[in-house]
Amino acid sequence: MEVRKYRNYNLKEMIPEHLHIILFSIPIYQLFYFTTQVIIAKYYRAQRVLGGLFLLLITLMAVANAFIFYQSPRQYLYEGIFYTLFVTAAATLFFYTHCVENQGKKVVQADVLKHYLFPAIYIFVWLGIFFIPNEVQHVNFMRTDAAGGSFLFSQKFFNLGFSGIAILYFIGKFFANFSSIVSITKRRIKAPDSYPLWEKEKMHLPALYLLTFIVLTAMLLFHIPGLRNDHSLLIAYNLILLLPGGLLGHQLTTLLNNTQTGYTPETRKEATKLNLLDPSEPSFESKLTYETACEAITPLISSEEEENLLKKLQKVMEEIKPFTNPRFSLDDLCLLLDINKRKARYLINHVMNNNFYGLVNEYRVEESIRLLQSDEHKKFTIETIALMAGFQSKSSYYAAFKKYKNITPGEYKEIKEL
Repeated sequence: MEVRKYRNYNLKEMIPEHLHIILFSIPIYQLFYFTTQVIIAKYYRAQRVLGGLFLLLITLMAVANAFIFYQSPRQYLYEGIFYTLFVTAAATLFFYTHCVENQGKKVVQADVLKHYLFPAIYIFVWLGIFFIPNEVQHVNFMRTDAAGGSFLFSQKFFNLGFSGIAILYFIGKFFANFSSIVSITKRRIKAPDSYPLWEKEKMHLPALYLLTFIVLTAMLLFHIPGLRNDHSLLIAYNLILLLPGGLLGHQLTTLLNNTQTGYTPETRKEATKLNLLDPSEPSFESKLTYETACEAITPLISSEEEENLLKKLQKVMEEIKPFTNPRFSLDDLCLLLDINKRKARYLINHVMNNNFYGLVNEYRVEESIRLLQSDEHKKFTIETIALMAGFQSKSSYYAAFKKYKNITPGEYKEIKEL
């Protein structure tokens, strides 16, 4: 067997150094993004936040190791990360299915697993390549016969081909998440009252995320020729996108939840007609419907407690009138009634056969009628009355008034000769 004399060469050197960073970040990024949502999105608890921080620590270790891998291999670190991710996947699966009761565990599990399947395979194969002893790689690369050439070609083809698939997968998933955020931002602009839980002050989150993505991507493309000497840009690119991406998942989950937004199957159809929702567009709602899945299927409160809570709710709404605050939320109502969210939702959804924002808008409409009929407020404009009743805009007031009274506020004033 002829031996070609040239420098010591192995598989690690077959891919440019700057790609190592991106390729090692791909599965870690995707797993972190999805798992953080699963663990934290249901509701905040210390152990869930700690779980998210633990995943963040793993992510930081993995990305940092990717940057130094070509200088100082840390196989045991990656092996630990590899097994930890599988444990994380199992824990995520448990958290995700534990609250589903009998509402289709197989479907939910498949939905979770599909997010883990490719990254897990990718890490496994990638680690397998790097665990090949350097001596074996060296011997095969130095061979000039057909077997050596086949080994070189197959390994190079496999490395570049699989890496290409991984990059396409990452880009596809990333832009799917990116498009969802863009869509939510557009919906919030079109109909500011359709998602009242997401206050205007919180709109800086998607705006910052989009701006960060555009700026960092432009910088990344501009600096690609010099990445061998400047890896700090890629560190910033990966980590800065990791943090808002994972945390924004909680906002999207809450925002797109039927219970929170007040969208029932009927009102959802109406919203679709108004171009507020695109029924063909995939959303986080189909993936992460925690609140809906976790709704109780058995009575949470006794008939006596139910009666007391209804009286207390009516008293609070009529005397305190918290709904006149445009930012009034389910959390505020829970504080006033001294109950948790689960009981509050059960009371409104199952006992009153309504949803939170439907209930609030009913009280706001009645309050606006009282204001319209008041001599003290006769000179006020309809828009001012709407704001005083708790609506955020004239258009949302007209829509709610039309829904509950079948006429517009202007028509109501004419009929009542106000």
